[in-house]
Amino acid sequence: MKKNRCLAAAAGVAALALLCTACEREETEPDAAQPAPTVGVSGRWSVRAEAWRRTMDLVQDGAGVSGTVIAPNGDTQSVRGTLNAARIALRSGDVTGSGTVAGATMQGTYERDNGDSGSWRAWRQP
Repeated sequence: MKKNRCLAAAAGVAALALLCTACEREETEPDAAQPAPTVGVSGRWSVRAEAWRRTMDLVQDGAGVSGTVIAPNGDTQSVRGTLNAARIALRSGDVTGSGTVAGATMQGTYERDNGDSGSWRAWRQP
């Protein structure tokens, strides 16, 4: 009986190890179906959308993007996203945006969770 429990426990540990290895592989190996980023977005960006302006500090790690959005009054909010070739997708608070990156500019559209939507542009700051 003890031997069976030990074998079952060992099998469970082995299955968990295989699952974790597969998860790690998925997170670190690029997806062949998704093109690698062809542009870089790390740095400070001035963002304008209709009636509002923000500053966005971004850090790119492969296809992942993270950073901070800074309002004119100094309030901050985190931003996360992905970069696929020259296409960018970002999420900050209740706003989801997507667009394209071309050198020192980005532009695209955004949508708030409440349904409001519009367009945005961003310029890399020196």
